[in-house]
Amino acid sequence: MNLGFISDKAIDSVKVKIFGEVARVQVPFIISPEINLKLSNIIISEACGNYGFKCPLIVGHTNRFSLTLPIKPIYPAIPVTIQINLMAGDTKDKVVCVRFKARISN
Repeated sequence: MNLGFISDKAIDSVKVKIFGEVARVQVPFIISPEINLKLSNIIISEACGNYGFKCPLIVGHTNRFSLTLPIKPIYPAIPVTIQINLMAGDTKDKVVCVRFKARISN
């Protein structure tokens, strides 16, 4: 997936949170590099310097984010809604949120 967006705020650090929604249950996708936040039981990755992404975000500048989701052989072949959140630093403030329907297949 390739995503381009223009930031309306200056942001120093961006984190990535990705999960699939199956039967209304959110299941985190494990991506690398990962930071497991034990308090909230989610998996978050540093976006800056990864996925073709550069920080800091500059107001009015076009930013590029590129990601390939790993599909492991143990994943069942099912429809899933995927949500990708780019969040400002260590906050829950979303810079970008993308939701789309997909089908896992091996």
